[in-house]
Amino acid sequence: GQNTLSSCGPASLATLFAEFYGMDTGEEEITELVKPYIQEEIEKLEEGKLPEGGVSMLDLKKVSQELEIPARGYEIPKEKVFSIISKLKTPLLVHLDKPVDHFVLSITDFRGQMVLADPSWGIRSMGRKEFFNKWDGLVLAFSPPREYKDRTLETLNEVRKKIKLRNRTQALSRRFLWAH
Repeated sequence: GQNTLSSCGPASLATLFAEFYGMDTGEEEITELVKPYIQEEIEKLEEGKLPEGGVSMLDLKKVSQELEIPARGYEIPKEKVFSIISKLKTPLLVHLDKPVDHFVLSITDFRGQMVLADPSWGIRSMGRKEFFNKWDGLVLAFSPPREYKDRTLETLNEVRKKIKLRNRTQALSRRFLWAH
């Protein structure tokens, strides 16, 4: 899980790299890498805390590239995001700005719902309307090296299977799908 509320950016990146790409990269390492990019008073960082809302998509993009995963930020029209996510072979990092600044991974769509890996909730799905209300239109897209693609596909299929199963049992509660 995530260690502090404002670490949802590094936590989301760590989930993507560890769960989907099989990389040996934890949240702590990403937090360390992101610190130099954050223009924030030093003593706050020394306490090991990230400033609330202090991690930007640009910071996360730079960290991703430092870890040799190319990433690009895009602004996507709302009407296109569902068709884009359903075709993608890797999750997108999305920024939700309501009720608070929050980063989540957008994994896939399932029956008109957006399936998200949320550092504070685990895997959950969100209806179109709620997603559009909370999302600011920005995404960070990743181009993982070929050797990660099988693992990513495996994990995506696993998530889809679990969502289908959970939908069938009507237990769409906000439970973790994998132990953290």
